Amino acid sequence: MKQIYFFLLFMLSTLWVSAQASFSDDFESYTVGEYLGPQSDKWTTWSVKDGTTEDTKITNAKAASGTKSIYFSSTSASGGPQDVVLPFTDAYTSGVYKIGMKLFIEDGKTGYFNLQAEKVIGTTWAIDVNFNTDGTVVLTGGGSTLASGKYPQGEWFAFEIAGNISANLWATSVNGGSLGTFTLASNKVASIDIYPANANASFYVDDFYYSQDVFTPKPNDIGISGVTVAPRDLTGIKSPLGVNITNLGASTVNDMEIEFQYGSLSGKKTVTGLNLASLGSKSILFDEEITVLAGANPIQVTAKLIGATDDDAANNASASSTTGVTPAADKFVIAEEATGTWCGWCPRGAVMLDRLSKRYPDYFIGIAVHNADPMVVTDYDAGIRGLSGFTGFPSATVGRTAIIDPLAIETAFFSRVIEAPKSSVRVGASFDETSRVIKLSPKITFKANVSGSYKMAVVIVEDSVRGTATGYAQANYYSGGAQGPMGGFELLPNPVPANKMTYNHVARVLTGGFKGTALPLNSYKKDDVVYMNFEATIPAGVKLENIHIIPILFAPSGLIDNGYPAKLEEALAEGFTVGANDITFNGDVVIYPNPVAFESIIDLTLDNPAEVSVEIYDMTGKLVGSKNYGKLSGSNELLLNASNLNNGTYLARIKAGAEEITKNIVVLK
Repeated sequence: MKQIYFFLLFMLSTLWVSAQASFSDDFESYTVGEYLGPQSDKWTTWSVKDGTTEDTKITNAKAASGTKSIYFSSTSASGGPQDVVLPFTDAYTSGVYKIGMKLFIEDGKTGYFNLQAEKVIGTTWAIDVNFNTDGTVVLTGGGSTLASGKYPQGEWFAFEIAGNISANLWATSVNGGSLGTFTLASNKVASIDIYPANANASFYVDDFYYSQDVFTPKPNDIGISGVTVAPRDLTGIKSPLGVNITNLGASTVNDMEIEFQYGSLSGKKTVTGLNLASLGSKSILFDEEITVLAGANPIQVTAKLIGATDDDAANNASASSTTGVTPAADKFVIAEEATGTWCGWCPRGAVMLDRLSKRYPDYFIGIAVHNADPMVVTDYDAGIRGLSGFTGFPSATVGRTAIIDPLAIETAFFSRVIEAPKSSVRVGASFDETSRVIKLSPKITFKANVSGSYKMAVVIVEDSVRGTATGYAQANYYSGGAQGPMGGFELLPNPVPANKMTYNHVARVLTGGFKGTALPLNSYKKDDVVYMNFEATIPAGVKLENIHIIPILFAPSGLIDNGYPAKLEEALAEGFTVGANDITFNGDVVIYPNPVAFESIIDLTLDNPAEVSVEIYDMTGKLVGSKNYGKLSGSNELLLNASNLNNGTYLARIKAGAEEITKNIVVLK
């Protein structure tokens, strides 16, 4: 991968001789302790307030070369006030370009800079570069991840971005090792902005440079401008693989061959009749999908011309990787998004919920919680807005963890899906079509011994929601495409008319409360089964064929342990079962004869159906026998076999649903 990056740089660097524009700065000519802006005719700040707290001071605390550098830090969660800018000589829209620097990011700290696309700063961010506390660097642009990898913390390292703007072909590296190639939604650069983006920011910059020159294509030259593959996916899932081809030559490209290698899987595809003009690009999918392997695994992709000799074969290969994430068994991750039709940025939440629900239907559940529009559920809306850290729309929470931007839902999903749940959750129901009253009986099967107050709630969501009133029109700030692609919303007007909008994952009913209703007991054993009961009215107009019933179990921490998305017909087939919050023993439980020699009868009466089991313990607390009698109701006489028990006193733990009664038994033979 490192070698491939060097090949790309060689291709670009041959065109940077006698660069039309260039600048470098090692900060050695400035005075230590003084602000950078007043000492330089190049550097300034975001608000053009040189020599203020927006500026940075020259330091001799660390240096990659010489004795001086510049330093950035913040104590604010939103970053700043430092905000240092270097405008380039122009907003570059063609040619070849590179920018680089040495960085020192302290252990456990962060760093950040961005490239602005327009001369008027703050108009469009071409690239955001985040150096995170865990030693990862992530480049984003146009709402997408462009490249990512590792960087060394607590030491100086070289970071560079190189781009052929004419061909929209970009690459980036850490210490010369490639992080990948990519294209830009806003394919131009006008300035760099260095900013300490949060309270963890603490980093130094030295040996800064950039250059730009014209691009002169060779006669025949194709290059791989990117590999299209999910950077992370679930292990074992089928994942599409593609390649982005750019014609860097002067001649039209018609026929070519692409090939990939991923683990033991390889594939080849011949493409004809491309008619790809000079500087044109084409995305091509391989016919085979890859089966995602566990862990991080490289993907090698190559391309070659058919019927012509490539004048620069060095750029005909690229490498990427995908990481297979293995989900925990029977785990569903629930993402709740705060949204509203009035919210122009909220389409990104809808796009994310739709994409993940379709991609991972067996592991992901999306819930759209509307605000101040015809689809609002007041209690649910108030609950979401009351969560710690909520500041506005759109927002999301995955598993009731931190409030995040909806674009971060996928990252949170991969973090949560590997966490083994303490429960398996399903739901049964009965429904009265006349009154539209639905009785719900979520079933919790514990996978481990647990203690503390677990709680249950049920949400009913509806897909394919449409309305004709003006409140169903969706505000859309992605209209026109200036913010990059957003699931097709960039092609729609602002607002999107009601008759053009379809809403999915819409919360229609919340029962059990936003934080859930407590289960009867504070401790349960592995394999214990608990039913809870709730009742709600499904609003008129909600189409029953489009709903999902989602039982949600909350851990004592308030985080979501697990859930399940059941279609109405599935819940009705399961049937309604009276739950732990309704079941009661009717009168006392009697065991006779007692003392017992070989067999006794357990006489019990239940007001409602319940799973009944009996466990026998000796006086040391050791379990010596058990039996599950299944679902019972009414009056029952259960046979208790004591033939294998020695003489002595025992405890019989009789359970009906979540309730239990303990009785003494004396065995005397």
